[in-house]
Amino acid sequence: MTDNPYTIDCEAGGDRIILMCHGTELAVVDTVDEAAAKAAADMIAGYPESSHHILYDVAVENGQMLGNVIHMRWFRETLAENIAGDWPSVTPMVTPTPGR
Repeated sequence: MTDNPYTIDCEAGGDRIILMCHGTELAVVDTVDEAAAKAAADMIAGYPESSHHILYDVAVENGQMLGNVIHMRWFRETLAENIAGDWPSVTPMVTPTPGR
């Protein structure tokens, strides 16, 4: 997927993930899945005023019309997966030791 406005980065010196949109911080979260869910919710919240082609692409890839599925849970989850698909693997700076 191209032109994904959402990016993530590890919080400096911490173990949390920063979610950004066009370089502006949106949230600080604990997991990549949480960041992706917030990015999808943010993108859907802007529809239709600031709709992004990614919304349309995900709907079409699933054989649907955007207006018919934008409110559905499966669409939000699929959108989140597509957004996160562009992100590199992120490992927090502090990794918990198993068993502690």
